[in-house]
Amino acid sequence: LVDRIRAIRRFVHECLLDPDLADQHAQAHVWARQAMLAFRVSSYSGDYVATKPTVDRVGETVEKLMEDQTSTMPPAYAERHAYVRLGTPVCLSAYRSVFEESPRQAVQVLTDKWEEAVQAGLDVLNTELQTPGAELFTP
Repeated sequence: LVDRIRAIRRFVHECLLDPDLADQHAQAHVWARQAMLAFRVSSYSGDYVATKPTVDRVGETVEKLMEDQTSTMPPAYAERHAYVRLGTPVCLSAYRSVFEESPRQAVQVLTDKWEEAVQAGLDVLNTELQTPGAELFTP
């Protein structure tokens, strides 16, 4: 799907760059916005709400769709809180030999490590949440 959306965007940009198609530029701008929305929506996780159905997750999904559709941040649907926790620093010198052998592999290994660490932090935070929107519900 993403490749098809990219092909459409490429076609639209070629149309916009072609002065002979100036009479179609307004329509091409509409197509460009629609293709961008399709690209953004294709990035949604299909099981985000289903795996843990909470009011917060439904709200976040609706909010993200509104933001993607209008390209503006909608007002918050509920009070928000921010938590900052720093994890264990990663010693990059430990990955030097991997980097020297294959920079691409080193980037992948580090990216995987950081994604796992961030997810672990989110999992801990989610177990500690005491807000009503974090409670499971069944529609």
